[in-house]
Amino acid sequence: MSTPAKKIITVFGATGQQGGSVARSLVQNPAFHVRGITRNPASEKAKQLEALGVEVIKANGFNAAELAAAFAGAYGAFINTNSGDPELQNGTLEVQLGRTIADAAHAAGVQHIVLSTSPSTAAIVNFPILMFDSKAEIHAYFKSLPFPIVQGIFPGWYMENHLDPAFASFGGGFPFYKDADGFFTWKMPRWGKDPIPFVAMSEDYGDIAHGLFLSPEDESLKGKTVHGFSDELHYDEWVKVVSEATGKKTRYVEIPHEELATYGVKELEELAALFKFCDLMDGQYFGEKADVETPRKLKALVQQTLGREETGLASWKGFVEKHKEELSKVLEPKF
Repeated sequence: MSTPAKKIITVFGATGQQGGSVARSLVQNPAFHVRGITRNPASEKAKQLEALGVEVIKANGFNAAELAAAFAGAYGAFINTNSGDPELQNGTLEVQLGRTIADAAHAAGVQHIVLSTSPSTAAIVNFPILMFDSKAEIHAYFKSLPFPIVQGIFPGWYMENHLDPAFASFGGGFPFYKDADGFFTWKMPRWGKDPIPFVAMSEDYGDIAHGLFLSPEDESLKGKTVHGFSDELHYDEWVKVVSEATGKKTRYVEIPHEELATYGVKELEELAALFKFCDLMDGQYFGEKADVETPRKLKALVQQTLGREETGLASWKGFVEKHKEELSKVLEPKF
């Protein structure tokens, strides 16, 4: 009996955090051949993916011939347009890029699309946020084309953000820089009543996407946008976990939205707008009540399929324990 051919899954943006997580999860499944797309196949991240068994090829999203090669013979595709890319900062180019990718995938006969997406904040509360509204417009365009399956994943707040000392400067110093009162302070505006949904990008996000590619016949998932998160906590609970693990004195201090320093950086300005949106939505980051059951189900499906222990989604406490040494560091302030 002949062995069934592997399904090719093209991962657009494979060296990024989202695409990398998806590629690393999918490549563990012998049913899939993973094709990672990057603009720089010579990069260290691309080489790491190749070492895992990912086919890495060069493609620019605005190059029709390269896109055709990227999607040739593919059953499915995970696609993330990087809103933080300096070349896409005006939003219009990001939407144009998304449309070009969609047209190329459709022309190649791709059957199953999984998009990194977000709701339109302009549509929900008349509060435009470029990175959200651009993703929503791209998603709508994909859905306008006759793909058999188009699904979305809206990622939560990255746990990994808080391993980056540069990001700590944006949030008041937590968890690396001690303030004048001797605390490692998370200084942010009000989020709202609902807790913050955190995603362990390296541990869970790729598995959630993987689970969607394993479930093409699940009617409950067709056309669905999955809330891509692992755990949810309020600010005071969240900083307390770090204190208990590291011994650091941590606290959350609420500040007015207008006091949040963005240093004229476009990405930080977008994040500041996100906090305002969440406050307007009383903490409903996804534009609706958070649904953890779907990502939990998809994670379990992947673990079952790969014969792994069913550990469930990552917790913030577990993430902190895993990175305890790094989070225990005390750095000299640079702000």
